[in-house]
Amino acid sequence: MQATFLRGLCATIITSGLVACGGGGGGGGNTASDGTRPDDPAANFPGSVSAELDDTSALGEAGMAYVLLDGQILRESDRVSIRYSDGLVSGGLVREQSISDTDAFINPANGEFSRIVRISSDNLFGVVGLDIQDGDLPTSGNTNYNQGWVGMTAIFEDDVLVLEGDATFTVAWSGTGDIDGSFRNLSGTDSDDANVSNVGTIVLNNGIISGDNFDFAGSTVSGTGVFASLGGSGTSSSTTGTFFGPQANELGGVILIDDLPNDIQVSGAFQADSN
Repeated sequence: MQATFLRGLCATIITSGLVACGGGGGGGGNTASDGTRPDDPAANFPGSVSAELDDTSALGEAGMAYVLLDGQILRESDRVSIRYSDGLVSGGLVREQSISDTDAFINPANGEFSRIVRISSDNLFGVVGLDIQDGDLPTSGNTNYNQGWVGMTAIFEDDVLVLEGDATFTVAWSGTGDIDGSFRNLSGTDSDDANVSNVGTIVLNNGIISGDNFDFAGSTVSGTGVFASLGGSGTSSSTTGTFFGPQANELGGVILIDDLPNDIQVSGAFQADSN
């Protein structure tokens, strides 16, 4: 399932015009048209995040959040919902999709509260999950998200790598909050469909937490192997994500890293669990 998803993700990235900095499809819903974050979280949204995402015996609906890439535009919202009985998501860019539909949603990090989403018809990919209720976000201590998965496409001047690997994050909740992340053990295929393994790592430090969201815009980016050139003055990161479930038990988001001098662009999605 993961390899299939990554092939589809690569096709989505290329056909959406990401290489040429073009826009994607999709639109509508309750996300801002310019890709900015709406008010967060949605006040008095019905439902509880205490039930698992796949618990079809639970009654009613629960609030959902997502972060998606629409071409090169970030789309984020906390104003969608899921109906437990059949997993139907309503509102926003993922409306009328079913969380149980494995063609659109996968769960590579064994999470209970979030899923990677790929909607080929709208050239959208990213992560959706159960929204955090008011007052449920930790305010002190640290959380390690050691069980995580990342899928990405790395576009170079002369090659395209379709990769998957491990995603890990560390969050310090005190004060303004800080998040660090890394993507390691990256393996997959090259543009000739030949297998590649452990091609390098990507490390993101000093991300900013805002409410139940986080981003690495302006953060420190570094890498090894094929990503060793990342981190110079020409590297920019729009990697962003959201915390999901009780006490921010899980997180997920999208990667968008550009290195203009070395003609490298990295796009993808990730999900991680603190258990």
